[in-house]
Amino acid sequence: MERWEYIERYVLLCLVAVLLSTSAWFFFTREGIGLLLAIVPLPFAFWAFWQAFYEDRVTQRAPPTSGERFAASAWLWFRRITVGGVGAVLAYAAFAFAQRAVSAGEVATIAALALLSAVAFWVALFGGGRQRSMSDDLSVHVKRKARYKWWL
Repeated sequence: MERWEYIERYVLLCLVAVLLSTSAWFFFTREGIGLLLAIVPLPFAFWAFWQAFYEDRVTQRAPPTSGERFAASAWLWFRRITVGGVGAVLAYAAFAFAQRAVSAGEVATIAALALLSAVAFWVALFGGGRQRSMSDDLSVHVKRKARYKWWL
């Protein structure tokens, strides 16, 4: 690993520690809404943990560990549900705007919402690539699918 990769890993692990501490603080010191606030940092902590340990393993030849396979599958389905939900909300908003009488300014809004919805659905299904904007998303997803033996 290069020097910046070690630094990145330590920064991400510090972020995990801060997020988990924040979650625990909300859980133990707040009532009512505190439980909801305790849950909010957890996906971000999971993402930082995933980035620190498993993100770069897609090209390794060694078989994945059971922990890596679990983390990859959990991240896949969390991403699909949350980003797919955002895509559905954006698609609904575009549809709702399209149902009204359309003026010239609203056509741009409808097009922007539809485009953002399509991008959200793409990211929900295939995730982000590693090098280029959207051009390597599908190829990286195929590599992950083969590595973790996903069927979707």
